[in-house]
Amino acid sequence: MTLFETAFLIVCILMTAVTVAYFTWLVWTRGRDSVDDPKLVERFHETAPFEKLDQVLDPLDDKKSLLVEDDGDHQN
Repeated sequence: MTLFETAFLIVCILMTAVTVAYFTWLVWTRGRDSVDDPKLVERFHETAPFEKLDQVLDPLDDKKSLLVEDDGDHQN
């Protein structure tokens, strides 16, 4: 075998091993709930930018609407 074929074979074997390891990890972790961390939740409540909440709930507020009105003058 040439050097290219050998390198290609090694890369294929490594990628197969990585894929098998990833799917094994997925099977072991499926269906688990996320970890509840009360300290992390409290830190989020303390540091969350609540002043930007209006931008999340209504991002088009005080901005021109992105919707284009249909004037009915279309040619097919």
